[in-house]
Amino acid sequence: MTTSILKYRLRSILLGLAMVCTFVSNAVVVPPIDTAEVSDQIWDMYWFVRDRPDSVRTVARELLAQTKQELPKDELGYLYEVIGDSYYMVSRYDSALHYFFLAREVYESIDDSVSLAYNSNYIGTLYNEIGMYDRAARQYILAKNIFTKSKNYWGLSTVNYGLSLIHTELEEYKKAAAICDEAIAQTLLTNDSMGLPSLYMHLSNIRVELGELDTALILAKLAIEYNLKYETGESERSFALAAMADVYNAQGKYQLAMAYADSAMVLAERIGDVLATVYFQTARAISYYGQGESERAWRLLQESAGLCREYGLVGAKRYVFRRMERLARSEEDWKLALTYSDSIKAMSDNVLNDNFDIVMLEEDLKMERERAAKLSHQQAIQDLTLERNTALLMLSIALALAAAIALYIQWKSGQRRNKLNEALAIRNSEIIQKNKELDVQKQFLEYNQKLLERSNLDKDKLLALISHDLRSPLAQVKSVTELILEGEIRENEQRAFFEKINESVDKSLGNLTEVLVWARAQMDKGITSSKGSVNVRESFQNAYNLVEEQYNRKKIECRMICPEPPPLILGDKSHMGTIFRNLLSNAAKFSNRESEVIFEVKQDSDFVYCSVEDHGVGMSTGRVDQILQEQVFDSTRGTERETGTGTGIQLVMEFIRLNDGKIFMESEIGVGTKVTVQFPKAK
Repeated sequence: MTTSILKYRLRSILLGLAMVCTFVSNAVVVPPIDTAEVSDQIWDMYWFVRDRPDSVRTVARELLAQTKQELPKDELGYLYEVIGDSYYMVSRYDSALHYFFLAREVYESIDDSVSLAYNSNYIGTLYNEIGMYDRAARQYILAKNIFTKSKNYWGLSTVNYGLSLIHTELEEYKKAAAICDEAIAQTLLTNDSMGLPSLYMHLSNIRVELGELDTALILAKLAIEYNLKYETGESERSFALAAMADVYNAQGKYQLAMAYADSAMVLAERIGDVLATVYFQTARAISYYGQGESERAWRLLQESAGLCREYGLVGAKRYVFRRMERLARSEEDWKLALTYSDSIKAMSDNVLNDNFDIVMLEEDLKMERERAAKLSHQQAIQDLTLERNTALLMLSIALALAAAIALYIQWKSGQRRNKLNEALAIRNSEIIQKNKELDVQKQFLEYNQKLLERSNLDKDKLLALISHDLRSPLAQVKSVTELILEGEIRENEQRAFFEKINESVDKSLGNLTEVLVWARAQMDKGITSSKGSVNVRESFQNAYNLVEEQYNRKKIECRMICPEPPPLILGDKSHMGTIFRNLLSNAAKFSNRESEVIFEVKQDSDFVYCSVEDHGVGMSTGRVDQILQEQVFDSTRGTERETGTGTGIQLVMEFIRLNDGKIFMESEIGVGTKVTVQFPKAK
């Protein structure tokens, strides 16, 4: 979870601190009316607006209507900020800005610099949240100048917190972490730990982005601890819980992450916070995806993206799209991943085109100008001293002229240097863009090269199968028939040879069928199966009929255990037949003579499970892992030296994927093998 969800967390604390600092630094003449009760109400609303924005807004507006003319100016400004904050908490930014600027007008009218500084910080936080980083930076700088003059470390920590958020949104995580560490140090100097939960949450999320998960987990736990210790509210607790969810998602502990994300979501929905809902829902989506519920995860991400578009949450939208791109890449849907990547790039370009860097440079320039003004003042004092010395008057004038000429030359040189720097910056950005485009093209070419290499391997294997496994039996048939035609075999011996010819032809036909089906599957990769309702019993019987001779030859009993009525599988009928035929054929091939093969069918509310269990030679755990990971498909001889093409298991794995199925395999050497396939159940 990116740290932009924490942007507004400091607001309520800032509001309360603003009141304290203002009461200390300003002596406001209060009209001769009893406003103690009203002041207490405003003070309470500052702390409760985080958790109950709608109800607080209702009370605040009623209070404003009743006491607007009688309230002291500073408390009127506080009341405007409470109403603005209530709109801000539910992402109604236009209304929030309206009341924040009303409060600013009040503070400017009474020359209340401390309240004005905190007001600038609140407005900067709002601009930051909607992606207007240049405006946010101007507000932060205005507040920073006031806090620096008054040595207000609490205020400086809030400014650094906001600037750290901007650098986080720009993916400058190391710089953001350094600024956040400085904000924490400034907060500790105030001996007031109310702001630490938000800062720890923010720093935890930065550490997640930097891959420092152990540190991130410690910081998230500290945020929860300080929230409970200082009772900073349910809203802040929800973000601390969400920070924990983010860490556990990054560690792959999705069930733990889901528990924390669900708890955070309950609190966010109770408050009605749209931005928090987006990020917490995205965290839940990542957890669902990690637990294998990809459809549910994608649905939640689409809902989050829709909320971002509706409320104009630029930073949140970039965050959601990043997660969607990662999921698309993990599913190897490169086209969809590229679409999201292009969208993120477009949004990032808009962020980079923001004037944030210019604003920061303007502030640096302003500081340089102030230092130059001080130097100029000192020079003026020296000039006055020289002017008093009549003997050195002419020399002073000459030196002044020389200094002016030198400054002019330096200024002109600086202009030329700046133009050259700008040209170099533009050229560098063009080169960077070209490099990114070349990287994308390189990745595309590497992907196509892998596909071509795989195609060549498949072609070589097909040729090898045709030349060896299909040609050899046919060569044997030809040799026997030539002997019969030449009269080398007596009539009483011919029947035995005809039986061998028939066996070789059956074997060749089976191998040829398997090779053709495998080759067709390789050519049809990417084409979806024709799914329908498939009767398990009928599909099994059809498959068994094709391999019955193989079972009879070795005197193997094949027994089917199936509930009544037989369950229906949602899949391709021909694919199911091929899968069952290959599993039954392999079971017979590796079973001992006069043994038993069991075909068992089970079901639950969503899936049908079909298992084929033999009592044959079995396999090692390493061999099972290689088959399940599709790392080996070489043919192994059966218990009576039966051979195969090695393509059967490839067909099984390919058709299981095409029909949204899964395969599980248990085996022990000398005991036997049990293969279970799972398919969706037809409704």
